[in-house]
Amino acid sequence: MSRYYSGKGYCGYGGKNIDICLVSTTGSSREILGVFLETAGVYNEIIAHSAGTTYFDSEVETIFEIGGQDAKYVLLKNGVPIDYAMNEACSAGTGSFLEESAQAIFRYTAQRTSVPLR
Repeated sequence: MSRYYSGKGYCGYGGKNIDICLVSTTGSSREILGVFLETAGVYNEIIAHSAGTTYFDSEVETIFEIGGQDAKYVLLKNGVPIDYAMNEACSAGTGSFLEESAQAIFRYTAQRTSVPLR
């Protein structure tokens, strides 16, 4: 059984049509998939993570996303991303990103508390 693309949407198994209301993609292939699927817009992962996260919890301020190709940190204010950091290497850099982020968090916390962190 195979799936194929038709002008009106994806056709499922057994010739049953599925109405598609919205298609979105993220990641390194988002531009080409956006063209192929004729999406109304193509958004980066920072925006996608921010919108998805705040949809479920509007009070979230920090997002850490550890993916197969990179890792990201996003700072939100009123649901809007105001700062972000992302490692620039492949997944081999994910461990160092976590280590550097943890060290920064511990330094920040240690400066604001009388309890030593080790």
